Amino acid sequence: MFSSGARLGLAEMLVIAAIGGTIIFLLSFFKWKLAVKTAFVLVLFEGAIRKWVLPGQQEVVYFIKDFVLAGAYVRFFLFPDPEVRARNLAAPLFLVSLLCAIVAISAINPNIQSALIAIYGLKIYFYYIPLAFMIPHLYRNHEDLTRGITRYALIATPICLLGIAQFAVPSSSILNIYAENLEDSVITTFAGTSTARITGTFSYLTGHTTFVVISFALHLCLLGTKQPRYRWFWLVANLPLLIANAFMGGSRACVVSIVSITLGYMALGLMYGGKQLFNRIWVVAVAAVVASLVSLVIFSEALDQWKTRHLNASDTYWERIYSGPMKSLTEAMDSNGMLGFGIGVSHPVSYRLRSALDLPPALREPPMFDTEPARVLVELGVAGFLAWYALRLLVLKNTFTTFKLLPTGDLKSLVLAALLIQPPFFLMSMVLNHTASFLLWGAYGLSLTPWLSQAHPMRNRSSPSPTPAGTGPAAATPAFPNRRPSR
Repeated sequence: MFSSGARLGLAEMLVIAAIGGTIIFLLSFFKWKLAVKTAFVLVLFEGAIRKWVLPGQQEVVYFIKDFVLAGAYVRFFLFPDPEVRARNLAAPLFLVSLLCAIVAISAINPNIQSALIAIYGLKIYFYYIPLAFMIPHLYRNHEDLTRGITRYALIATPICLLGIAQFAVPSSSILNIYAENLEDSVITTFAGTSTARITGTFSYLTGHTTFVVISFALHLCLLGTKQPRYRWFWLVANLPLLIANAFMGGSRACVVSIVSITLGYMALGLMYGGKQLFNRIWVVAVAAVVASLVSLVIFSEALDQWKTRHLNASDTYWERIYSGPMKSLTEAMDSNGMLGFGIGVSHPVSYRLRSALDLPPALREPPMFDTEPARVLVELGVAGFLAWYALRLLVLKNTFTTFKLLPTGDLKSLVLAALLIQPPFFLMSMVLNHTASFLLWGAYGLSLTPWLSQAHPMRNRSSPSPTPAGTGPAAATPAFPNRRPSR
């Protein structure tokens, strides 16, 4: 992120960031809903801006979405609109806050040696969590929500087409540069070829892999919602593009995640979807199979490149999914004892911040691991590690509970998407991948949408009255927008 090349000096950049950040903050404060929606678009295109539009101001571009969200956060949580105050969200706020507090203790680890690095570490873990509690208030009703999510999913078309173009040109093409070290980037290619592993509009490989996995889940589940015919066919047409991009990225985890999401969609839909979703599943399954066949025929070269990389891999799927992470966790435990090295110390940005701002180094440099769970353990220690993954499991459990309780309808399909994308990212990168962190916490907001109080317009007027005072979120009844009055 802190690259060389034609760029402003640090002092000038800080001044521009301060002025621009203040303006963005104020605009997002007064238009918080628009600000949140804008941030969701920026997270998809900030890499493209850093690579091709403003390569000399990458630091500023990297943090733009965070400035946008800052104003929206302040407005929503400290100065909420009357309609927000009138809607009670039955969410596990106490448990989420408690687990976050345990994780945050790692910020006072003296090994960090810098308050700024500690603050940045807190930002890595927690900054996008508030999105989950804002999403339910973002749309007027569930039809508006479905329409908004569909429009967002369809952004996949230009991103996937760019990925296909990157695969077609040599790795030396300007289309295949990375966001860092623009002049000296060593582009990752498929072994023995000049064909680049694609990055789309993202800074690096991981961001694009994350996008493909999450976008594929959204497309599958949106096919189970009520859509205008042209949008339904557009969603179907995007499926082969997403599958092709998965192969062109070269990631085994991406392809395995897509397969697991498809199987999970069918299994959960058949078990808990009700008759209406049950009937839709077969239509979606046929669409997915046809899309896969089309992709394999048209983009057969991408499949061949992926298969070659898969066959020549130095580790098996079992090693990648289980034995490798377990070995890394054991080594991480042996290296850092119980307390860890401090929040954020192993993140690449922390090293660049120390170098750029002349901050003192950590007292003890943490060992590096390929798997994220091991790096989380290295940073947070045992207590923080357990609290972080307890938080992740709590979110997964709550999403699953909401999915089971919802009656068949569009909102149930959207919650299913939020559920399906979570398991792959217990092994894939989330803390070290801001794209995944942003989109996963935003997706959790979809599963909180049904839990708004009676005052929310998405709740049917004939629904039961709000939860009595004194009952906790676990005892609340979700506000099902499609529930019919009992006879």
